[in-house]
Amino acid sequence: MQELPIPNGLFWFGGLPSTLRYEGNYLHEYRLNMASTHQLVDQIIGIRQAYLYGPRTEFGALGARFTPQKNGLLSIQVVASDDKISNGGAGLSENFALAVFHEVIEMTEQIDALGSGILRFDHALQHPVDSDLAIFRTLARSIMYLWGAATFSPETITAKIQLAREEVSRHIQETAKVRL
Repeated sequence: MQELPIPNGLFWFGGLPSTLRYEGNYLHEYRLNMASTHQLVDQIIGIRQAYLYGPRTEFGALGARFTPQKNGLLSIQVVASDDKISNGGAGLSENFALAVFHEVIEMTEQIDALGSGILRFDHALQHPVDSDLAIFRTLARSIMYLWGAATFSPETITAKIQLAREEVSRHIQETAKVRL
């Protein structure tokens, strides 16, 4: 496992800290027909971020593994744990798991770079107060952008996370306008 410090967090590739691993009670799964994979080895990446917004902190960590298969299908799996996650503990509650699940499915253009196999999100940290849907949507979108990266530099990672944050913020604002 390699760990890179990035602004406001950490980026992992080639492995994930065992403290992020959790067993889930629910599995959300979606399957897409996909061309055979170009990759022959597992890929593992994860991101931990914490942002200060005045007196409030937004915190979350999310990691995933892509295991290539030659069956012509991409299986997107997001594991949800129960809602009783300890303070800053490993797990992904149902509402955050669904946010990750829908965000990943929405990004079919980036998923296409993966090819056939299993993309499984089962590493996460959440905080009962400082985690929200926006941070997990941003983490999911950031991870999807980074699957296709040839190299991981702090600049590339930061740019992809910033792009994901802007897209999630724009979507939240558009949704708020529709509700008015």
